[in-house]
Amino acid sequence: MHIRKKTAASATALLLAGGALLVGPTAANAAEHPSGVAINEINSKGDDFIELINTGEEAVDISDWTFTDDNTDRSDDRGRFEPGTTIEPGAVMLLWGEGHTEEAFAFGLGGGDEVNVFDGAGEVVDAHAYADHAGDGNTWGRIPDGAGAFVLTASTPGELNHPADIETVESPIVINEIESNGDPVDDWVELANTDTENSIDLSGWSIIDGDPTHEPLVFPEGTEIESGGYWSIYTDAEQGDAGFGLGGNDSVTLFNADGDVVDQTSWEGHSVTTWGRIPDMTGEFAVTGEPTREMPNVEAGEAEPVNSTPWPWALDEIVAADAPGTFDGDISGVDFDEQGNAYAVHNGTGELFVLEFADGGTDAQVTASYQLRYADGSGIPDAEGVTVGEGGAVFVATERNNADNGTSRPSVLRFELPADPSIGELELSATTEWNLVDSVGTLGANSGLEAVEWLPNAFGGVYAVGVEGTGEVLFVSLAADGSHELVNRYASPFQGVMALDYQEQFGELLVTCDEVCEGRSVLLTIDGDEIAESSNDSGVLLIDSPELLPNVANEGFASHITVEACPADAQGQQQDGFVQTVRQLWGDDNATDGVSLRTGISVITECAPATADDDNGTGDDGTGDDGTGDDNADDGSVDSTGGNELPETAGAPALWMLAAGMMLAAAGLLTLRARKV
Repeated sequence: MHIRKKTAASATALLLAGGALLVGPTAANAAEHPSGVAINEINSKGDDFIELINTGEEAVDISDWTFTDDNTDRSDDRGRFEPGTTIEPGAVMLLWGEGHTEEAFAFGLGGGDEVNVFDGAGEVVDAHAYADHAGDGNTWGRIPDGAGAFVLTASTPGELNHPADIETVESPIVINEIESNGDPVDDWVELANTDTENSIDLSGWSIIDGDPTHEPLVFPEGTEIESGGYWSIYTDAEQGDAGFGLGGNDSVTLFNADGDVVDQTSWEGHSVTTWGRIPDMTGEFAVTGEPTREMPNVEAGEAEPVNSTPWPWALDEIVAADAPGTFDGDISGVDFDEQGNAYAVHNGTGELFVLEFADGGTDAQVTASYQLRYADGSGIPDAEGVTVGEGGAVFVATERNNADNGTSRPSVLRFELPADPSIGELELSATTEWNLVDSVGTLGANSGLEAVEWLPNAFGGVYAVGVEGTGEVLFVSLAADGSHELVNRYASPFQGVMALDYQEQFGELLVTCDEVCEGRSVLLTIDGDEIAESSNDSGVLLIDSPELLPNVANEGFASHITVEACPADAQGQQQDGFVQTVRQLWGDDNATDGVSLRTGISVITECAPATADDDNGTGDDGTGDDGTGDDNADDGSVDSTGGNELPETAGAPALWMLAAGMMLAAAGLLTLRARKV
């Protein structure tokens, strides 16, 4: 390929022992690396260099830290930091390679190599592998600095990273439209031929995304695009092991058969529709009006106002629940059991994790983990959703077998967990598999079952299953022999259903989309054979994602409610009412900033001083905690017991609180529109 070199601007630098250059703070975005220090840029051709960045808010002492290439057995010739070496918050440190006048390491970086950084105890701080040299004048670097994925960048030692300035060869073929969030089949890239008279042979041409570890996807011999026409290719599961998915912050580069760059585009965040040229074939890239694979692109009109209401549970903070790097991404489904233990599934490895929030805090500790298998003990289920179902068994929604990732297998799997989880990591084979292909229809291998939730008192006891490719929720009865009955189905207003959360007491099911829909939800109430969706005078009413929650790939959501009697006040007097809290848990499939799980806790009822007349809860005592005499009570709870006994509801007192939809209704924001489906 032909590359045009960009020269980095000069930077004020301090020469440290061993030839390291410490450059003043940059405007880097913070990434939650365990130590705060991350590899930020790598150059392996010419003057080798490694650039580190401190993404944290405090200086990091890196005395006696070391770094190597792919030969991690190096001892005498590995790079080493002198005692007293620190990196200030936001600062970058340059490490020049062999032959440079400020040499910091004596080993060379090869065309297919890696960089590893270790702390003083020998633990890995950060590591990155790349498939080849970045090319003359270019490097592999994070965009944004410290936080993003590694992409092809211009060489900018000591400066903020920015994409490589790539010189393209002249060609009538252009990248025209991109689907990065999957249609019912897969992610795809569309090319267009701007030559209206001649067809073009694309044999041996290729595309690559922004991940330098991926191999290019080469077009088969005989591939041709007709004059003025279009040609598209699915990039992920349809290509088997050779494929790659397109991320929310990614790029696509097109090469001709000689390896020259023909066209390139990059984007930030999945498009609600697609990313395409406007006007078609000739314009700049923008979010399109609708997906038009192998047809002319459509310009987006003025966006319709979204009919939505804020998240109903007040949150002072949403924080990381897992230590950065704990799961390495791909956490999709989450759920709670009645005791408040959390369950999370990893869709890459097919693992199930059981987690505990000790002492009501925000740190989730893994208490058990299991490698899931199909009933015959084989395979790697693409575990996307999880729910604790009948009898405490765990049910997992899957899209495919990752050992055969080009083939759709939309199944629900049932697992029996051991009574003693302390025995450590285990393999678990499914006791039953329900393949729902007859109900979901033909879908791509990456567009199947994304969520599952047990609804014990809906339709006689069913499982709700969210479908990514169609945006539907299926309500299915699962028989012990592996057969199933489709009891009902609901077409959501979303492109895909990514998470489900059920409040049993009120028969309310929260149906959630991901970052494509800005994390919005719709609330369903199920009564008999009718499904009522949240609505107002303007139509279906969506619920906004919490303001404090980043709009990332939140593909899992679960809530757990705790109810406790109020404690005594400072004078030792017992208070009236109950403390009701709602723990909310989100799973981020992309592990943004190294975080896979985020949590927040809402207090929805507060205690009040005991009343002098020992109100039994039948009238309005002015505290708002009895729920019967004050229509404007802000907690919405019903206290029919008097005193401080916990109200009982089907043996689960934690579920007596008002769910999200009831809170919205109390605020005058919500009606329920029934649909018989």
